Amino acid sequence: MMQQSFVIRMFRYLERQSKGTVLAIAIVLAIMTAAIDVLVGTDYSLALFYLIPISIMAWFFETLYALIFSIICAFAWFYANEVYTRDHVLWVMLTNIGYYLSFSVIVSRIRVLYDHQLFSAKRDQLTGILNVTTFNEYVTNDIALMNRGKEWFSLVYLGLEGFKEVNRSQGYVAGDTLLAAMVSSISAQLRKTDKFARLGGAEFVLFLPSTNISAANDAVSKIKNAIASVNRGEEHAISYNIGLVSCLMPNMTLEKLVARAKKLYTEARGKGKGGVACGIVQ
Repeated sequence: MMQQSFVIRMFRYLERQSKGTVLAIAIVLAIMTAAIDVLVGTDYSLALFYLIPISIMAWFFETLYALIFSIICAFAWFYANEVYTRDHVLWVMLTNIGYYLSFSVIVSRIRVLYDHQLFSAKRDQLTGILNVTTFNEYVTNDIALMNRGKEWFSLVYLGLEGFKEVNRSQGYVAGDTLLAAMVSSISAQLRKTDKFARLGGAEFVLFLPSTNISAANDAVSKIKNAIASVNRGEEHAISYNIGLVSCLMPNMTLEKLVARAKKLYTEARGKGKGGVACGIVQ
């Protein structure tokens, strides 16, 4: 357990370093292992210890670089242990290279699966945008930054309606496909700094950092156009209602901001389809 904890701490430390630093650490570890291997001599084999720098390369760099590094480590082991003086030199060398290469590929694959799992854990499974938990985490930090810098920020509460009719007439798969298309169309209009999340069903929140009411209304217009573009040619048009709140108030929390935006959304919904209600807090 202590050993596992040390490995986790080590990799978390490396995650915070630059690529250059990580590369330097991997190279130094490989050189140190080879040097100790030479000092120990042929009585003991340190072949397993080369896996430490190899695993670092495979985890943090592309597979090709990890494979090249694995071959270099195999040759370092080869000369440190004077394998060239033994019988069946080629077989021993190829076996060790294959061992290191296989290990490198396995670690690289695990990293890909890990990144995919980490990405999926932060996303809504249907639409691919942020889930509520991740949205709350990111936006809470953003609001703290906005408050310290005394900057405007805005939040959009968006509700889409009409999917029940699609589900009844075309099936749930068609409804889900249409919802995903709507979200994709809206996402294409957003900035990289904006945070877009699905609350559940067909209700969404959009956080717009460094955005006053005028710029937020421009963003809302883009959302409306994105919805309209997907609606073209659809048998059942999807309608929307939007609550928009812009804020320049110290100590504003995400919970309060969402509550205000949802209240405005409810007001807009009460006026009919396609309604937008705006508010300012300062």
